[in-house]
Amino acid sequence: MNAWDAFGDDAGTSGEETVEFGRGARASAHGFFADARRAFGRRETSIGVEGTMEAIVRDYEGRRERMVKELGAVRPHGARAAAAAGEAAAAAVAGDAREASARAKCALDACAAQLAIGNWPCMAFLEAHALALGVVLVCGVSSEEEADAKTEAENDPTASAALRGERWSSSERLGRVALELLNTCMLFESEHAPLWCADAVRLAEREISAATASETRALGHAAIPTSLPERGVPVVAEGRAMIVEQASVLTPPRFYTDYVSKETPVVIENLLGAKGENWGALELFKTLDIFQKYGDTIVPVEYGTAFDSHGTGVTTLGAFTRTCLAPSNAAHDGAPSSKRVAYVSQHPLFHQIPELQDAITVPAYTLGRLKTATSAVNVWIGTSGTRTAIHRDPYLNLLCQVSGFKYVRVYDDAQTPYMHAADTDTLRAGNANTFTRSPADPESEESLREYPLLRRAAFVERVLGPGDVLYIPEGHWHYVRSLTTSVSINFWFK
Repeated sequence: MNAWDAFGDDAGTSGEETVEFGRGARASAHGFFADARRAFGRRETSIGVEGTMEAIVRDYEGRRERMVKELGAVRPHGARAAAAAGEAAAAAVAGDAREASARAKCALDACAAQLAIGNWPCMAFLEAHALALGVVLVCGVSSEEEADAKTEAENDPTASAALRGERWSSSERLGRVALELLNTCMLFESEHAPLWCADAVRLAEREISAATASETRALGHAAIPTSLPERGVPVVAEGRAMIVEQASVLTPPRFYTDYVSKETPVVIENLLGAKGENWGALELFKTLDIFQKYGDTIVPVEYGTAFDSHGTGVTTLGAFTRTCLAPSNAAHDGAPSSKRVAYVSQHPLFHQIPELQDAITVPAYTLGRLKTATSAVNVWIGTSGTRTAIHRDPYLNLLCQVSGFKYVRVYDDAQTPYMHAADTDTLRAGNANTFTRSPADPESEESLREYPLLRRAAFVERVLGPGDVLYIPEGHWHYVRSLTTSVSINFWFK
């Protein structure tokens, strides 16, 4: 098989022209981000609460006949989703926000129950899910009362995460719904995403930014460290170092032949710099100033580590920068306690803030496979000390280290018998996109005594610095620890 035959055809469109993707082509011209540019590019405009609800209802009416037909043909939860979505829209038209929200939550419950069985079989579920999230969000913004007592849908363990959580405040619940809506709208095929979703997310951002009192003043510790800390840096053992290639000599066909087809991890050096893809992000994310500029943007946060979690939350980039990232910079050579560790992980910031798309490219090593339905471009922003569980993803992965330093281990699939991974660690096993994790902490002697098989697992390792790109094959186990404040961008593709 010719290596070029393994490539896809994701040469995107910017609306008026087709763009050939090669080295240096900005992500802002790629079709993968087209809907985000159309929706979220209007940052300075707002149609308000009433205008957003009217846009949601108009959008539903345009899709209704087909949605009802498609959902009605799916058992066991399609008809219930269709009925609840229609009732939510009708209640919104009647101006009954309480009933509209209650019916929308029933639609979310039906969609979640179907997803627990397997992947949604038609786009109508995605449409019903987005509609319901939009209605819940706008009703939540317009309500002056605290959220009602938990409904059956909110207590259902298969229901949307945005609707669960005994201790969440009304503003945090609002933020979770908004972030779930953002992620939902990214899954639509090009030009099918409801553009009102950006207006709905903006409403939530306005509410939450007011609550967190985001500031734009300069920070005392804005510069992300450009050197490794004095303590806590692992020594890469001889024989376990990852293979390293130079971007100038690694062509995409050879990348496919030597690494993708052989399921071999590799570090690609000098891909992101001036002699490679020339990422503006390398300069942009040297300091925390960019996060202050977009300080009202809401993001999900995980507090603590995978092994010592202190919960999750929703905040603004400005608040996260002031309370977490700046102190991490200030304590560069100190080991933070887990209570000071925080991570914005797996977040579609480049959809939420389309202006940032000019700072990156879509690397040719994605092999033309960056597709809306099967891919993702995520940002990972965290303090020093963030740690993931050993886990594996159902995608090929290019992890681009933009600023700061991370320690990474990669274990191939043959090491699975040593991972102590239980079926209970797989989310929604009936769904095609499952993520599996191991309970073992690879850097803890206490954990290794509890999970002794992990000592027998072979792995390769690397300390990633600014400009490094790590390819992780699909299904390979990996573990990541941030050694400093860190910004990474990854590309998942099939």
